[in-house]
Amino acid sequence: MQAVCCILVGFTFSYTDLYKHLMNKTQAQREDKEAGRRSSGGGKATVQLGAGRGLTPPPDIFATTLRQQTLTVLYAIGCALTFFKFWYTLMLVTASLAAFFVSPFFLVVHFTIYFLDFDSGRTLVEAMTRSGLNIINTFVLGVLAIYVCAVITFLAFRDPLIEGESAPHCTTFYQCLGIHFVAGLQGNIIPIFSDPLQAVPEEFNYDSLIQSRTFFTVMFYILWVFVLQNIFVGVIASAFEAIRDDQNTVATDSQSKCLVCSLDMYTVDEHVPGGFDSHVNDEHNVLQYVYFLHHLRATDEEDYSGAESAVARTIHNLKTSTAKGAWLPANRSLAYQYALELEKGATQ
Repeated sequence: MQAVCCILVGFTFSYTDLYKHLMNKTQAQREDKEAGRRSSGGGKATVQLGAGRGLTPPPDIFATTLRQQTLTVLYAIGCALTFFKFWYTLMLVTASLAAFFVSPFFLVVHFTIYFLDFDSGRTLVEAMTRSGLNIINTFVLGVLAIYVCAVITFLAFRDPLIEGESAPHCTTFYQCLGIHFVAGLQGNIIPIFSDPLQAVPEEFNYDSLIQSRTFFTVMFYILWVFVLQNIFVGVIASAFEAIRDDQNTVATDSQSKCLVCSLDMYTVDEHVPGGFDSHVNDEHNVLQYVYFLHHLRATDEEDYSGAESAVARTIHNLKTSTAKGAWLPANRSLAYQYALELEKGATQ
């Protein structure tokens, strides 16, 4: 019964997300075609999506002929096969079937939903992704430390040094290395040699080899617990802090800066009549710039005006995202410049 419920839930989420994904593509394509018809004077026109860049527009989802319907089905199949959520849900359904017919423990696969559909899980994945290289470097350092300790043990401390003490399992270097990895990843290699309470010599001038082994095991414990483990924690904590700072920066900028020209709210309120709200809603409305980019995509390059051709060349030819945005009025605004000129004239 649990597997059946998981299958139904999985299919529901998969169908819903896939339907939204397909309908968004379809709606964008339909708008492209309508814009193409309007730009050509209402005559019969074809979609010029990505004209001049070697891109072929997808078939019309609202087609009526058999050939167009076939292309539409193939297009829908292509959208499904390239949609990550489709394959992920297929994996969940497979795990549900395996849980139903083989073992219910296969349902543990469904816990991965936490990392995809919950904010806390996605934040954890992003933190691990950001700090992945630093974590790997720290882990490699730990592996090298364990390897060096295994070499030292194999060469100097593989024989018992205290009466009644059992010898460490270091008959071969491979065996010695494996034991050190098992114990070293737990942060303590003292149990490899003896009971922790028997590892400390009775006197300071006791056998120097026992003194050296005690110092050796204590130094490894300090290195692993106080250095490497804290590096791991610090790297992950720094990643979470960076994510939080990015989120705060985005939230602050979206509320206190114009997303088009980057002028801050206090500057605009001080100089521009109507204030910041009027500026972002009328003069630099973000949606108007989005519609302009959509107009460029839906219009044939031969029908571009001079300004549209210049913007299209900037977007298509430049490589970096910063260069592609060179056409935007960064730190510029006609209303702001006009207000400054008026203030300058009033002071003269």
